[in-house]
Amino acid sequence: MAQPIVISGALANVRGAVDTEQLLKFLAEEAPGVDFYKATGVMGAAIDWRGILQDAATVATIAGLLFTAYTTLIEPGKKDPKSDAGIVVVVQEKGDKPVQFWIGKDYKDREIFIEEFTKEVTRIRKSEEGPSTQEQIIEETKRSGYWIKIK
Repeated sequence: MAQPIVISGALANVRGAVDTEQLLKFLAEEAPGVDFYKATGVMGAAIDWRGILQDAATVATIAGLLFTAYTTLIEPGKKDPKSDAGIVVVVQEKGDKPVQFWIGKDYKDREIFIEEFTKEVTRIRKSEEGPSTQEQIIEETKRSGYWIKIK
């Protein structure tokens, strides 16, 4: 069984068209094997939620679901085709070096996003530092009063 891994994220430039609660409700209803947590305060970084993926099979599923959340909840409200409104997804790598994906700005093609997201998460899972870094983030998320479990 693959090591659990944490993805984090935030809505970007949506200007009130959708909120984190709506996004997490959508994701939690559709994502088996993923525990979602919502931030309860303000952190140094602009991260509003976390998801703990328990199993390797959920990586492509959650990638597809994140893109569907973008096309369902955010894209229809874009009045300007040049708008970069979307979902920022971050996967923490060793140290302070995160891998970031911005659906709606850097990633506008579903298949390319799913492929690159899956490739990066798999690489991080296999790295020597990946599991210990991920375990620390998971423990912090589960034990901290800052994160509230959604699902």
